[in-house]
Amino acid sequence: SCRELREKMKNYKNDLKEGIRFVLNPIILNMMLPLVIANFTFSAATVVFPAFADKFGGSTTYGILMTCSVEGMLIGSLMSQFVSKRYAIGKAMVLAYSFSGILWILTALSSSFSIYLSFIFLVLSGIPIGATNVIYSSLFQIIPPENMIARVSSVSGSLITAAMPLGALIGGYIATLIGSGLIIACNGLTIFLLSLYWLFNKKLR
Repeated sequence: SCRELREKMKNYKNDLKEGIRFVLNPIILNMMLPLVIANFTFSAATVVFPAFADKFGGSTTYGILMTCSVEGMLIGSLMSQFVSKRYAIGKAMVLAYSFSGILWILTALSSSFSIYLSFIFLVLSGIPIGATNVIYSSLFQIIPPENMIARVSSVSGSLITAAMPLGALIGGYIATLIGSGLIIACNGLTIFLLSLYWLFNKKLR
């Protein structure tokens, strides 16, 4: 009935507001900011893969680039348990983002010498991020009270995901001005700078 529907909508809005209030906690926001930015720049980088691949064989190279990106993340996710046992989350994030950022930059730079080197660096760049993404996701299941987990996950997931199409749009446009290789390198630089954000944010670390 209409009454039941209005009641459900009211409950949904209340749940959403509670989730937003929890996410606006400074510590939670500090945790989410690197993920939002990383997803933004990652989307900007991957959307220019076709243009980048056109210089080195077209569709075949593009397919390999996408495969390398996914494989690196998959390998990293399988290593997440090892990483979580060996490093505290703050240290893991600093190391993961710094190494991944450098490897993304090398992915762009090495293409001048060999696209095969780019493939290797791209796989390696995904491993540390894949490992810490799993740890990060588990934190959002642990930190909120049990009755808030679903609400917090919905809000945080929406914010993080929303950055991806925006990154793809802006990245695609900027690539027409400065080139696809520079967009990929800028993604690496941004990820590296995020490692410094973790390093110098004492509360977050």
